[in-house]
Amino acid sequence: MFNAENSSGLKNVLIDTFELVETNFLLSFKGIRPENLLIRAHPNVNNIFTIIVHCCFHMDGIVKSIDGKRMMNTSLVPFLKNEIEVPPLSFKEVINSYLKMSTRFKEILDEIPSNKYPELETPESREEIYKWLQRITLHYMGHTGQISTMKRIIEDDAKYFMQGVSDHERDDIRSDWLNWWNMNQDNYS
Repeated sequence: MFNAENSSGLKNVLIDTFELVETNFLLSFKGIRPENLLIRAHPNVNNIFTIIVHCCFHMDGIVKSIDGKRMMNTSLVPFLKNEIEVPPLSFKEVINSYLKMSTRFKEILDEIPSNKYPELETPESREEIYKWLQRITLHYMGHTGQISTMKRIIEDDAKYFMQGVSDHERDDIRSDWLNWWNMNQDNYS
């Protein structure tokens, strides 16, 4: 069990691991052809767009539990529940919302004092912060593998999976991804 004495290391490891997984989450769909976002690799599997929206709403719920407000557009909920086939927002809008929300999420993590990680609970779920962060990290990691596999099936391309273990490498990869997104996001309108 974790306690205040070893909480600084706990906070750093949890945030570092989340950032590693999130970098790979973003890489998992880098370069995907826009027309392939809504293709199902199998009839019983959601498409890549739906999986990404699902991950966005998971983070949105966590941010909401701390800040009290949603950052994702709830018009996506019927799409997420497979009640409609065409998303009401573009992939560009979803990813740009995600990037803003991710920035806020990281600010929240940084604002929480290290010694509070072992004991502080999220306001809504009453779950310790460290377990909550561990859960979202594992959730994103699972879906990152799923997206990479689906991209390989649909496009015969899955170059990226679990890169950026070192901070320096991860910073370079994220910077490269952001440059790619800034240059290509209009293709996903």
